[in-house]
Amino acid sequence: MKMDTEKELTLICTTKRSNLRKEELCGKYAYSVVPPPSDMPGGTGLAAFATALRDLDMVVICRYIKKNDTAPKLCCLIPNVKSYCATLMMVELPFSNDIKKVKFPQIRSTPKSDQLSAIDELIDSMNLTTKPEFKASEIGDPNIQRRYQCVTQRALNPGAPLPDVEISQFLPVPTFESSGEAAKKCNQLFNIKRIE
Repeated sequence: MKMDTEKELTLICTTKRSNLRKEELCGKYAYSVVPPPSDMPGGTGLAAFATALRDLDMVVICRYIKKNDTAPKLCCLIPNVKSYCATLMMVELPFSNDIKKVKFPQIRSTPKSDQLSAIDELIDSMNLTTKPEFKASEIGDPNIQRRYQCVTQRALNPGAPLPDVEISQFLPVPTFESSGEAAKKCNQLFNIKRIE
């Protein structure tokens, strides 16, 4: 649907940074708002604005239209002040109808201390940053790996359909059972059963 809008970035209001919850940040990207390299006064003004926002612990809520005749987006500008530059990071915010209110049932029983410690151990055992097979420097981007897989398939078998996507081909997928002793302890304390 074509909209009658023009490209813009308009300030709506400022608010305390504590009012901005991380779960409300959405969108695919975060953009860095900077002036053109040749605009020295604009750079000075933006740096002063970003520094003032940081000092006051505030963010800016704004209306953003990337291109003419496109839908407006609600965004926030978060100050990003470093020793060598000051910019604003722009992140999309949801509209009220984008936020889904989900009500979860109340837990009727309070977990015992040994159950809480078992869950803590389980969470610690599932921490991927401590496992050697999950080193970020050694894992290829699954998106690029999938493209290579498709190109290879198409080159070797031009008439065959592309293979199904199986994420475990590109990196090991952790499971509850792969957590070892912590998973066994949780099984005993919570009487966990597999439902098929």
